[in-house]
Amino acid sequence: ASAVLVKTLRFVKNVPCFRELPEDDQLMLIRSGWAPLLVLGLAQDRVDFDTTETVEPSMLQRILTGVPERQSEAATGQSRAAVG
Repeated sequence: ASAVLVKTLRFVKNVPCFRELPEDDQLMLIRSGWAPLLVLGLAQDRVDFDTTETVEPSMLQRILTGVPERQSEAATGQSRAAVG
């Protein structure tokens, strides 16, 4: 997946009108749009990967939701304590 993201970002950075934008705007656009671009790139490259269901949030879930690892671990620990 990281290779797809690198390839997509390389493409975006070579779009002429993107290069004309101020660097701050370029960074803002990349930061706000990288997830849909990654999904599009994975679909275009027909990347196949296995998924497994876990109790703990995955790294991708933490990145997409903006929840730091410590917060997600605390929430998981609290839910486990409530069950146990």
